Amino acid sequence: MTITASPLLHLLRSKRLLENRLQWLALRDPEVARWLRQLDKQGSQPEGPAPATSILETLREHALIDVGGTSSKSPAPYSRDRIPSLAFVEAMNFELTYDCNRDCSHCLQQGIRRRNTGRWIPTEACKQALRDAWFAGFLTTGVNFTGGEPFVPNTNLPELVEAARSLKVDVRLNTNGWWGNQEQVRLGNRAFASPRHVIGWLRETGVAVLALSFDDRYDDMPDAWPPVLAIVRECKRQRQAYEFVCTGSGRRNLETLCDRLLRESGITANHLVPMEMIDIGGAARHTGDQLRGGDMAEAVPLSPCEGRNFFRPTVLHVGPDGGVRTCMYAPGGSWCGNICRESLLSLAARFACNPVTTAFATNEVACLMKRLIEPYASVYTPVNHPC
Repeated sequence: MTITASPLLHLLRSKRLLENRLQWLALRDPEVARWLRQLDKQGSQPEGPAPATSILETLREHALIDVGGTSSKSPAPYSRDRIPSLAFVEAMNFELTYDCNRDCSHCLQQGIRRRNTGRWIPTEACKQALRDAWFAGFLTTGVNFTGGEPFVPNTNLPELVEAARSLKVDVRLNTNGWWGNQEQVRLGNRAFASPRHVIGWLRETGVAVLALSFDDRYDDMPDAWPPVLAIVRECKRQRQAYEFVCTGSGRRNLETLCDRLLRESGITANHLVPMEMIDIGGAARHTGDQLRGGDMAEAVPLSPCEGRNFFRPTVLHVGPDGGVRTCMYAPGGSWCGNICRESLLSLAARFACNPVTTAFATNEVACLMKRLIEPYASVYTPVNHPC
């Protein structure tokens, strides 16, 4: 039996982190930790006796080792600064659903919402992915739960917030704030007498930040502003941290928001998070033209991340169907795998061998487009986003 180090083991190379995870697995023998560190250093099985078969099986189940030499595949010829790695991941973003009770024209999920109607990320699969993400060290900054709109009656948000907080990680929630003036609010298995009680629950649960949408919708839908304002006032009263996510809002609009908040409620907006307007993926407008893979490949080096998010991401995104991707601006994508079919740990262990990861890391995006995009160009819409 050939035993080799898994890429995931290298992510846990910190002595303290590795020992912490082994204790969580009830493997408290210091010799196991020593053996794993030696395995990681050498890449292959150290001399001397290996841990017991039951221990090896636990390590294999949690993707810390490979049995059978599957990780010995020769690496692609990467330059040093382009070696694929998940070592930079510090947060997970779970899109619980693409359903939403607003119809904002700028939304990047606009084009895929209809075919995903009623779909929510499976609760148990999401809980397991949270545990796996914690185990792999992917939650140092925290976890973000978003939608669509997750603050609706059929949500599984409360269960997932509780699961995340049990891991003692920071939680950020997104909402369009529609519920701010409702008499009663139901969120999945929780019923609240008022929005004030919702904010109280967030505060008691230890939610780090409540993120509220801000964009041109308040000009198109004036009735949407009062409930958001009510939520902000209540957050201020209960000292619940909040922020505004400003999508496509230029400097003038941001100044207008600050002036409006100060004038109407005496609130100073200290936390404004700008968000790019996009025209790719689910939000791309249908112009009747076809996507040209060559144009897309040429655009990659011009993007803000220069394609690095595909092979050295800082955030992993999970869609309602369980699909995992490394680019936020590609809703519905699942090139990294699916948590409903296998564990996040298994996906992480194979990340460096993923064909999409490899193509971006080796500057062979044009070849990837030729193979995967051009034969199906008629079903894609053109990319008009600056990146």
